[in-house]
Amino acid sequence: MICVQTRLDHPQSLLPTAADRLRDGELIRSYYIFLQTHFKHIYPDPWAHIYELLDVPAETAPFLSYFDPRWDRPYVLMSQLSLNHEAIYERIETDGTQLLEQFESPDDKVDLLADYLARYALFGPVGKIAPPANPTFADHLHEYVGNQHKQCVHCSALFPTDKWMTNDVRSDITVQTFSNRLRGGPGEPKKHICRICQLQFLVEKLNYETVRNEKTMYLHFFPYSFLPAPFLAGVRDGIAAVRDTDKPVRTLWCRTDEAILDDEAGINPDFAIETNAGKAHSYGLYLPKSRNTIGNRLIFPINPAGDNDSQRFLFALWMALALQQHFGLRVMLSQSPIAPFVPEVDLYIDGVALACRGLVERNDYAQFADYQAATPGTLPAFWQQARALFAIQREVRTLSKKDEMLALVQSMSSGPLHLYYTTEKLLEARVRDAGAASSPEWLEIRLAQRILPSLETLAFSKGGDWMIQLSEQLQKLAQI
Repeated sequence: MICVQTRLDHPQSLLPTAADRLRDGELIRSYYIFLQTHFKHIYPDPWAHIYELLDVPAETAPFLSYFDPRWDRPYVLMSQLSLNHEAIYERIETDGTQLLEQFESPDDKVDLLADYLARYALFGPVGKIAPPANPTFADHLHEYVGNQHKQCVHCSALFPTDKWMTNDVRSDITVQTFSNRLRGGPGEPKKHICRICQLQFLVEKLNYETVRNEKTMYLHFFPYSFLPAPFLAGVRDGIAAVRDTDKPVRTLWCRTDEAILDDEAGINPDFAIETNAGKAHSYGLYLPKSRNTIGNRLIFPINPAGDNDSQRFLFALWMALALQQHFGLRVMLSQSPIAPFVPEVDLYIDGVALACRGLVERNDYAQFADYQAATPGTLPAFWQQARALFAIQREVRTLSKKDEMLALVQSMSSGPLHLYYTTEKLLEARVRDAGAASSPEWLEIRLAQRILPSLETLAFSKGGDWMIQLSEQLQKLAQI
């Protein structure tokens, strides 16, 4: 104990300062987790095996036992270890290979995933990663061209494909629709899919409830660097806490209007699992049944509410916007359960409803145009438009079935002046809905005054300098 206290009093000698030695400590820590998770029945004390493997002196073990075995001990060990990176890596690789050779699994997916990782996963120190053994794009292109009409409909990987069956997918995914990888002609052609993609769809079907007449969209979250373990643990614990309630859970309804209108609420939006009638929500973010399916790539399906594609698109868009701020991650909104690529911007919208093109004029939105100079990008301006739309909708909302938000978004495609016309008509409908108002004209004036700043924000964002000049001339005309 005296030796440990002495070392703690001089922390500069406790841990190595070189980055490569710290990475070696991370390698040893990963191997400890590997043994602890999968081979506890062979090595009840994984650290005893690691000490023997790396020739750690017996008298050092009692000192190391004072440090947390998972978080601290691997790095403290590096200050006691004289082996270089090549020796540590070679011993761990040899020992792990021998263990895996003893471990026989009847599951054929083990070999499949091993082939997948061998081809696509890169491991090694940052900046020193050697190119994979078969990295060329040519073999993917050869598979796409050579294996005509039997390529995987979702990727160009070299894995064998088979006919895609309805039992492998959710109810809203059709396995017999047109694809440019199918032969033309009459009949109902069957799509082909590789085993890796098939497993992705099957896991999704088993992991999330199916809602009748669902129209699933997906939020793909990407970390800017990586997702730390406490963050993932918090997400898993939060989902488990919702799942453990005595109430039925289908989806999480996100109150995106409050989240977008309020800057603070955008960081921590409110969620609900029940409707006002006390029934489980059918629209919103699907929650996984198993917390073990939450990994470093977060993928959440959405069942968006709406009577048409435009309404469903806006529902999913507002949720993507709010959760991008809430999680602090890059996000892609897509109709594909497998992200087609990794976006380099904060928000990427894959497939925009035609009626919403006046609002969503591009697919990629970035927080900064220049990260070094902190120059604002396109995302802050998009947030201003979203807040303005919700502020106007809040004032003109009626009890009718008319979708005021969609009407406003559609009017943005026709230019800034059409926004004024649409807003005026919505405002008149709002006053009529008030019914027995003693002075309906004054009610309309008060509402118009509250709406004007948000309406100008939208109009100026669409009209630019032309709209500013027009506004100045109209104000002069009003004074005359």
